[in-house]
Amino acid sequence: MTIIFLRIVVPALTAVALCGCAAIAGYPKDPEKASAALEALKPYFDPAKDAQYGSLTDATQKRAARDIIVLSRVRSYDIEFTGYEKSLWGTGNTVTLGGDLIALALGGLATTAAGTSAKSAYSAAAAGIVGGSAVINRDLYFQRTLPALLAQMEANRAKVKLKILAGIKQSDSEYPLPLAELDLADLKNAGSMPAAVGSITQAATGDKQAAQTKIDALRTGTISATDTTKRLRSWISPNNQVDQIRMKALQDWMNADATDTDLHGLPPEILIDLDNPQMEADRARAISDLHVP
Repeated sequence: MTIIFLRIVVPALTAVALCGCAAIAGYPKDPEKASAALEALKPYFDPAKDAQYGSLTDATQKRAARDIIVLSRVRSYDIEFTGYEKSLWGTGNTVTLGGDLIALALGGLATTAAGTSAKSAYSAAAAGIVGGSAVINRDLYFQRTLPALLAQMEANRAKVKLKILAGIKQSDSEYPLPLAELDLADLKNAGSMPAAVGSITQAATGDKQAAQTKIDALRTGTISATDTTKRLRSWISPNNQVDQIRMKALQDWMNADATDTDLHGLPPEILIDLDNPQMEADRARAISDLHVP
């Protein structure tokens, strides 16, 4: 009886859970049928279109042929990417919501069921669903990393599309179809998960290197003896005693400074004592803004 019940009820619960996911898919219903639009655009991927373009000799006609081919392919890639984006969101919601609802239902059945075998079957099924959901969520980044990856995909695609749109504003001799096709290939790949991960990794590596360079500069910097340093030292420590109110005012100024955001979070002593042109300019602004005598 338990096995029969699981065979009937679990699929039913799954269907209910999947229906519930439609409301949180994250996208409004699209009145355009993607498959029909892609079918209409399919001829522009036919090599015959390239041959037709190559046979034209009139510059105006050649440019018009190039533009319709390029824009049609861009439109196709946009439709495909939107579908891919929706599928990622939809799968994440299905796994999370569907698995949770079924697990809750099976857990409740395990509590109320009569008989040890039924309780064990329901509990095992619930545990399996919860475990499976956790594995899928980790492997496919549906919980936290997916939004960042999708944002990077969109940014990568936007950069290439900007290049393409700037290209078709030029004459065909300046931006011929073969050159545009190289950019179209970049656009096709820009919306991929590996490209997004690569871009995020590259940006993080660059930020790390830049931060390390600044840290090294702070560590190896010499002590300043300029007039700005002397004025700030005297203001911060009148009578050789640190004035905590003034120290806090300087720290607050550094944290709020919009000109040199590298000051944010640094101790005031670094601003006061470090000898380099940037800190000298920062000290001059601090003296002016805080009315240091």
